[in-house]
Amino acid sequence: MLEWLAACLVVVMLVMIVREIFRKPANFPPGFYLFGQPVIILRDYDLIHEAFSKTEFSGREQTFVIQNRSFFMGNGIIFGQGGGWSLHRRFALQQLHDLGVGRPRSELLVQLEVDALVRRLTASGGDLEVNTTFCMSGCNALLQLVAGKRYELDDPVFAQLVNDTDRVMRLASPGNILSLLPWVRHLAPSATGFRALCALRDTTCSLFGEIVEEHRRTLNAGKPRDYVDAFLIEMEKEGAKEKDFTKQHLEILLMDFFQAGIETINSTLCWAVLLLARHPEVQARLHAELDELLGANSLRWSDRQSLPYLQATINEVHRFGTVTNVSVPHFTSFQPVVFNDYVIPRNSLILPDIYHVHHDPSYWSEPERFRPDRFIDQSGQLVHESRLLMFGTGRRSCLGESLARMEVFLFVGGLLQAFHLELPPDAPPADLSPQAGVTYKPRPFRLRFRPRRPAAPELNVAALALRSEQNSYCIKRSSFSSKVHFKEEREI
Repeated sequence: MLEWLAACLVVVMLVMIVREIFRKPANFPPGFYLFGQPVIILRDYDLIHEAFSKTEFSGREQTFVIQNRSFFMGNGIIFGQGGGWSLHRRFALQQLHDLGVGRPRSELLVQLEVDALVRRLTASGGDLEVNTTFCMSGCNALLQLVAGKRYELDDPVFAQLVNDTDRVMRLASPGNILSLLPWVRHLAPSATGFRALCALRDTTCSLFGEIVEEHRRTLNAGKPRDYVDAFLIEMEKEGAKEKDFTKQHLEILLMDFFQAGIETINSTLCWAVLLLARHPEVQARLHAELDELLGANSLRWSDRQSLPYLQATINEVHRFGTVTNVSVPHFTSFQPVVFNDYVIPRNSLILPDIYHVHHDPSYWSEPERFRPDRFIDQSGQLVHESRLLMFGTGRRSCLGESLARMEVFLFVGGLLQAFHLELPPDAPPADLSPQAGVTYKPRPFRLRFRPRRPAAPELNVAALALRSEQNSYCIKRSSFSSKVHFKEEREI
């Protein structure tokens, strides 16, 4: 009897889904309805770029998973929307700019993390499973800038937090059951991932709550050290609560930085080392380019103009891997929108098909092949390509793009200087089909990091930290006001 009822329920749900998919009003753009939700799919680069530059497309769907993440306050930078989101995005951009993102201080922090990662991989020896290998390294530079905190790569608490975050990112992929049918959490809180989502939120906020309290105890309002200090100073100003400058919101914002920092950089580096190991001819050419320019010297961000093939390879990793497969969906939260001769209803989910943009055969030659030379012109110079959307586009483009570009360049170059990247001969063939989640990354695979040369002397951390402090903490900080007109995000 129960089996019969379950079968009937499945049939009814399938009929409802098919009905919703084909239920379209007149003048409806490419897409479908899902449980009453209009879903619009944008696959053309020009349409994506045009749409996402408009305020009408800058909303975020407030699903149960997103609301639960922020204690149903609807805030944060990644998933917030409206005037509050705009205010806090501008504030974060200004603080990151003042803290030296994209300039010498942030480069020194990334160099220290590259050195620490190389030493850890060298000491580990043998073959390693690559999955969350680069999470902590990629996140540490950002955490130092925003919260003045660095974790050792073998810190067990931080490692567990990274692993839990990776698991939740797989659970929270677009179309997850909790977003579609949130009531099922009452029937199966563990199987649906609801308990894991809540546990990660509470653990992460507790961790950052401790960091905030430590900052509060040592705060010098005349010399802010990082983003947390700057936020705490704003909290003391008149009207701060109305503008959502609160401790709870600060914890959510730090969680945004943390999760964005570990997920995108780690996924990109996983794709990079896997693709390079599968293409030793590309790797050999990169070794030659790096050796000719640098010898045994450390890679610097300023070297990028002299390393066109390394830049081309990184571009091809972004294109081929497409970490942000559909990006974070946009939402027409405020009103219907007339766009490209279509009427897009209010509360429509807008999905940019970035994978299609990066693999469109009408634009890319042999899009399923990993071929860095597509970004090199006949004179051997790098070809600028605007159709790479790894950092998004428009009003919701990646807040930390300049730091992320620097990190990927220095980490990929640093790993290539230090290692031959090889797939162990006894390992099963590496699977190039991605793991679905908030980002797309390769499935776990084994890799051999074979040292190319004897270990270099350890970087002088104290000297670099002193130079960093001299170069960055004595900068003239900009005052923030919600009434100030800020430069466009791409200028920062």
